[in-house]
Amino acid sequence: APVHSWSSHTLPITCLRGGVGSRVYTASLDHTSKVYDTATGTLLASFLFPAAVVAVDVDPQETQLFAGCMNGMIYMWDLLGIKTRGEDTPSCFVGHTLAISSVR
Repeated sequence: APVHSWSSHTLPITCLRGGVGSRVYTASLDHTSKVYDTATGTLLASFLFPAAVVAVDVDPQETQLFAGCMNGMIYMWDLLGIKTRGEDTPSCFVGHTLAISSVR
């Protein structure tokens, strides 16, 4: 039997990445990326994007989340800023004309 089961996405998950610690990062066609704690099963954060998210990753220190979307944009959330300053706007990298397939 699974240890945890999450059902907070409303459309299919397109990417799943495990962090260094007990975190899992997901990307979904529902325009969100979510962060879960595998030790407790808790949803820690949910990020909304203007397009379906097809790729997700984090930097080695897990302070920045990168999300590649169907609109050709790559978004970067400052995970520390969200915790300490309540920031809710990601940085955006532009230039691609087609959907992003990977951010690794």
